[in-house]
Amino acid sequence: MARVFTTPFEFNGVTYHALVSTHQSGDKTDFVIQLHDVDLHEHIPGGKFSYNSHEGLHQVELLEQEIARQLVTTITSSIDDHMQTMERVI
Repeated sequence: MARVFTTPFEFNGVTYHALVSTHQSGDKTDFVIQLHDVDLHEHIPGGKFSYNSHEGLHQVELLEQEIARQLVTTITSSIDDHMQTMERVI
C-alpha cells in the first residue's frame, strides 16, 4: 500500500513541511522524504532522503554534518508521530 502525506516539523525555530511517500511491502515500509524549502537543501543535498523500517536510519549515520543528522532526526520523529496518529484513527 502506498501513501503520500505532508508533515510539519520545527527546525531552528521555524516550522517547515516535508512531503512523505510511503510504500509498504510485506512487513517492510519504505519512506521517501522531500523538502521543498531550498534553505534546508544546504543540509540535505537535493532536499531528499529515504529510509525503511528494516534498516532504520542507517543513512543518518553516513551524514557528516551534525546539523544534518539533527534535521533528519527531527523530520523522522514528526513522521513517526503522524504514523502513530493514523494508526489510532484507522
